Amino acid sequence: MNRAGLVLLSMCCIFLSACAAGEGNGQAEENAMQNGSYEIEELARGSQSRESAERMMVVRDADTFERIWDLSDQRGERPAVDFDQSMVVAIFMGERRTGGYSVQVDEVRQDGDDIMVQVIMEEPGEGCMTTQAITRPFQLVLLPQLDGEVRFQTQQQALDC
Repeated sequence: MNRAGLVLLSMCCIFLSACAAGEGNGQAEENAMQNGSYEIEELARGSQSRESAERMMVVRDADTFERIWDLSDQRGERPAVDFDQSMVVAIFMGERRTGGYSVQVDEVRQDGDDIMVQVIMEEPGEGCMTTQAITRPFQLVLLPQLDGEVRFQTQQQALDC
């Protein structure tokens, strides 16, 4: 490749890198979206929260996040969240009489002016062996700070054993 071709290739790479970096708040939100869905980062997940009721909520401030983190009964340090750029979705499945249950944020996408959070609630299927202990499954996920009303759509799934 001649020198002019290398210079042109270098300029294209610089231009594409600048485009990918983005500018402004809207660009960060757009970059976080892939295939029409927003990128989800799991902060915590488990089967033993302190919340006995089924709850799904959006956390947009540090004080509320501190209370939700305590409900998740996680040991260790609470993750730092920049609530100017991010928000947390907390899903508590509520109390179950056995093990084998779990909850998962499957997808977050724009739905008109609203944000749709697709939640899968798994339960043990017919014939599954489970622990005989009370469980309270939960998941906390980090999302980009999004405008609009957040709506939750749940899907029940039985596990095949």
